[in-house]
Amino acid sequence: METETQYRVRQWCPIHAKIPDLQSLRHWGSCLKGQWRKAFERKHGNLLSILEVEMQPVVEALVQYYDLLVRCFTFRDFQIAPTLEEYERLLGLPLSESPHYFHRALIAKLLRVFEVEMSKEKRNRNGLEGIHKIYLEERLLIYGIILFPHLEDYIDLTAIKVFLTKKERGENPTMVILANTYYTLNYCCERRDESLRCCMHLLYLWITAHLFHSKGRTTCLVEEFKWSWVKAMSRECWAKRLNGASERIIRWYPSLNEREKMIIRCGRYPNEAINYNPELTSRQARYPIIRALPEETIMPFVIHGLEGHKGEHHRKIRHVWKNVIKSGIEWGTRSCGTSPSYKDWLTGRTKLVRLPCGEV
Repeated sequence: METETQYRVRQWCPIHAKIPDLQSLRHWGSCLKGQWRKAFERKHGNLLSILEVEMQPVVEALVQYYDLLVRCFTFRDFQIAPTLEEYERLLGLPLSESPHYFHRALIAKLLRVFEVEMSKEKRNRNGLEGIHKIYLEERLLIYGIILFPHLEDYIDLTAIKVFLTKKERGENPTMVILANTYYTLNYCCERRDESLRCCMHLLYLWITAHLFHSKGRTTCLVEEFKWSWVKAMSRECWAKRLNGASERIIRWYPSLNEREKMIIRCGRYPNEAINYNPELTSRQARYPIIRALPEETIMPFVIHGLEGHKGEHHRKIRHVWKNVIKSGIEWGTRSCGTSPSYKDWLTGRTKLVRLPCGEV
């Protein structure tokens, strides 16, 4: 007779996921109608629809399950993590080739000002270079507030550069947004930083897509969220919901995961050069996990500071994104199952990391 696995528990970490003030952005978005809104959506995907989503306090509870070593969310009997393909569908921006580095001269071009004038507006707050929100206003707010939130009334240069890649060259920000999300989760959990600042709207849409079943059928993930009829819940109720989550009730294969192949690595970087483990996310593409997680995929890949922008790794990452390797049918029959070796490994993992308990 099988006995239920006994889990060691740990106390909740004090995490605060600050929701940005979207009132002005929503007003601005509501003014875009007809052909103007369609033109914006062709260029920037689902950003306006994402603005309309009212977030609930689930992110603070979700972060408690983040497994720093393997870079995923570890629950009692399953693991799950945001993937490039999922964020691509959520944003409505098909994946393209690797992003490029941009200099401040291009920022000045966007704002139609001289580079010298733009440089005068640059400030440094808490070691972060950026420009005050008032100076940029509607040009960049949707990128600086929604996709890359850092400091209130402040838009950092990363958000500006990502906006430029989309405006000037039509390049895809999905990789940067997801990488920033993982970097923030790692930073928050590793250094016990209480402030979580990343694109929380996408993280919220992602987890609700896996927790709730949609009553409608649509290719738009934001519309699917509306059809899921997610009722309003408190932080305590969300904590109980996640505590009771299991592999049997999780929605492994929402419409955002309908694909034949999934990205498994880029060049020689096994973690996509973004820092998540594709082997742990195969169930989300309806392929089974067939083995315990190999040791080499547990090795973290994090570059801090200027080294990440100007070092050798930055050049290599830009290059390997031209060599994206996908896999699919060779993994065998479509299934969301797992092998006995993985189940044993996961049981040991949950005992090691300990599951959260107590109040958020």
